Amino acid sequence: MSQNTQNITPNISYAKNLKILQYFTFCDNLKLFGAIRTVYFGLVLNSNFMAGILLSIYIMSSVITDVPLGVFSDIYGKKKTLILGAICSFLGVLIYVFSQKFEILVLGTILEGIAVACFSGNNDAIIFESVDLENERLETKTKKLEFNTEYGKIMSYFQMAMVLASFSSLLVGFGVQWLVYLSLPFLFINIILSFQIIDLPISNKENNIYTNPFKQFWQQIIASLKDLFGNKKLTQTGLLNALEFAFAETTYYFRSNFVASLWAVQYIGLSKVISSLTATVSFRLGGKIIEQFGIKKTLVYGGLLTRFIDIGSTVLNGLFSPILMSFSSIFYGTTTIAKSSLLQNQLSNGNRSTIPSFISLLGNLLFSIFSILFGYLSDQYSVFWAFIIFQLGYLLVNIGYTFISPDKTKS
Repeated sequence: MSQNTQNITPNISYAKNLKILQYFTFCDNLKLFGAIRTVYFGLVLNSNFMAGILLSIYIMSSVITDVPLGVFSDIYGKKKTLILGAICSFLGVLIYVFSQKFEILVLGTILEGIAVACFSGNNDAIIFESVDLENERLETKTKKLEFNTEYGKIMSYFQMAMVLASFSSLLVGFGVQWLVYLSLPFLFINIILSFQIIDLPISNKENNIYTNPFKQFWQQIIASLKDLFGNKKLTQTGLLNALEFAFAETTYYFRSNFVASLWAVQYIGLSKVISSLTATVSFRLGGKIIEQFGIKKTLVYGGLLTRFIDIGSTVLNGLFSPILMSFSSIFYGTTTIAKSSLLQNQLSNGNRSTIPSFISLLGNLLFSIFSILFGYLSDQYSVFWAFIIFQLGYLLVNIGYTFISPDKTKS
């Protein structure tokens, strides 16, 4: 984009950011205790109820700080936001290691939630802008970077970390606390990596952000909301992305309940390993698939095939259902890339973190509502029927992408 050209230093390669984010994403998702977070807190506090409260605080701290930190990212810079998130993540887990008091653990969960909010829209923005700037720097070259491909590569590291984290349950026999201890080195590495990121140009410099930060903060929110609701396609995309996130998270977390009705509890992790492996392949190939079929077709047909596998596996309701269901993630990476690309292509560098933070906020609020609804339906009609109902709702969201208004500025 021409607005960045004057900020480009020819001898600086912004492709470095993409490589750093691969390692950063890998280390961030090697929180080995993540899958048994509530189990760990329950053992430390000798209360599952208190563990549930900590989990709620963790989620709510992320929800509450999502928009402010999205604004912070667009005003003060993506690198500063990444550094803040890396430090908060490390300190939060460090608190878990050295304290067993509820009040102190609350501080740890708040810091962890803030870290999640820091990375929410910020990291996607770093990827998109780094690709954009690198392509401008190398404008005479024939081969250019593609956001879809680079995003897929980075997110594949997330899935690879999930595979290793799934096997971490084998260490539980030595003590659950070891999973927390062994997570710290990776989070410390991320602090170092965050300082290595090449800072990206800040678009919002109309006002003096250091002498009047509160005014700039509200101006950024108002301007982003006008952009969000003033663009029909962006509004549609944001709503569908939020709904897709809510359905995806709810069905993912409660999938374990369905698997538990068919397999012994100790084997539940196996289905997640298969799921993460197939998702890794999906992220790696996603860019090429989108290039071949386009964003809309990938979202719609990839979503339909995923729902077909999930619903079909659920209806079979047999011993092999969890394995078949795990293979539905072969389309997860591709549709995730397409969803992010559809959104990023409609944003400007001045709101690339703020608007996604609004969408993330809505998605998390819907997720919290859907979780309660799923639990209610499970108690009333069984996990089987709750899963079927939610998959049908998810299917309607996938079909909804066909009604996204045509893009008048992009082919």
